[in-house]
Amino acid sequence: ARNRDLLDRLNASGRVFMTHTALPINGRPAFVVRCCVGSTLTRIEHVRRAWEWISAAADGRAIV
Repeated sequence: ARNRDLLDRLNASGRVFMTHTALPINGRPAFVVRCCVGSTLTRIEHVRRAWEWISAAADGRAIV
């Protein structure tokens, strides 16, 4: 439930768009948040900023 809430919060911010998948962990599917960087125009600053937003959302802070 925490990962689903995190995904919903990140996507609702409009700053990033994340997807999810289910991976088997201990024989059961686990909801996993995914980030795909596929654009040739993406720079390290974009990835760092996205990580800051992910960290903030995971800690319950505002995504700014």
